[in-house]
Amino acid sequence: MDHSTMPIEDHYLIPSYSKLPFSVEKGQGCYVFDEQGNRFLDLYGGHAVALLGHSHPALIQAMVDQASKLFFYSNVAYNSARAMAAKSLVDWVGGDRQVFFSNSGAEANENALKLAQIVTGKDHFVSFSGSFHGRTQGALAMTGIRKYRDSSSSKVQFAKFGDIEDLERRLDGSVAAVMFEAIQSLSGVVTASKEYFQAAVKLCKNTDTLIIFDEIQTGLGRCGHEMYFHDIDINPDFVTLAKGAAGGYPVGITLAKRDLVKDLKPGHLGSTFGGGPLACALITKTLSILKNDHLVGRAREQGDKILSILKNTRHIHEVRGQGLLLGLKTDVPASDLIQRFLKKGIIVGGSLDPHIVRLLPPLTLSDKDISLFEHALREIF
Repeated sequence: MDHSTMPIEDHYLIPSYSKLPFSVEKGQGCYVFDEQGNRFLDLYGGHAVALLGHSHPALIQAMVDQASKLFFYSNVAYNSARAMAAKSLVDWVGGDRQVFFSNSGAEANENALKLAQIVTGKDHFVSFSGSFHGRTQGALAMTGIRKYRDSSSSKVQFAKFGDIEDLERRLDGSVAAVMFEAIQSLSGVVTASKEYFQAAVKLCKNTDTLIIFDEIQTGLGRCGHEMYFHDIDINPDFVTLAKGAAGGYPVGITLAKRDLVKDLKPGHLGSTFGGGPLACALITKTLSILKNDHLVGRAREQGDKILSILKNTRHIHEVRGQGLLLGLKTDVPASDLIQRFLKKGIIVGGSLDPHIVRLLPPLTLSDKDISLFEHALREIF
């Protein structure tokens, strides 16, 4: 009997995912290794999760230190790791905000929706075609990609992303909140202008509509700013985070303006594992590394270097996104290009656009790593 990883997984797991044709067994920095020891440059980061790369020694030490003191206790008691994580997040995001911890991006978005409904007394929402907010029931209802969405929800309208007139038609005072995905990554790294976002904020203010800003992929420096909403100069009512916020450990984060949630009572929200000591210790350490190693500016610089390479590459007709969240539009099918890169020892990602390849590498990406990508790109084309 074959005891290698792949057939065992295929036999025992529900077939929910399309997978790479090898088993990732080890990670170090911007690289992962398969069972045979073959090395791959990871420019996808496990869906943008490996914000600091794989097996970062400071994260490992933070986990060991916390686990040796307290592995877990629920929110029924105060905890210093949770307190420090919350303070660090509010300091990073900015504004007078409070935090609720959960375990995933979908949960973070569900909690923002629930809070918006509680504080406004309204239960209608607006999202956008092409958006993706998670796979739980409420998050799917807000997801503007038809193949994923729970179409039974009748209280969500979908506006055209980037079309301010279409959004205006949907805001009639009955809407609790508008949920934005800062950059529509899964749809093919679709962006909207700063002017659009600022006009949308004015519309929401005029109709007493709250703003939920999903920064699950764009936040924490990936796009070259501490938060994407800092770059476009808006101030959302709710901000959601997940992915790399704890360096790869599962976490969901919902931040709300303090004045919105000041009257909430215990029981409105809850999560057994949300805000656990291990996750919180890793959040604090991740933010510390991002700041001390100047990785926000580095994301901007390394993204610009990749852009300069792609501008001179045949078959790449457009580059979307910013920093280290990039979408490459090519006349070669993305599925074909992904396989070509794999043969060169490089992992890149696809999207729902069959001609967009996504790059979501760790913010620790080096010049040597970029040169390896450039060399592979020249050989492929």
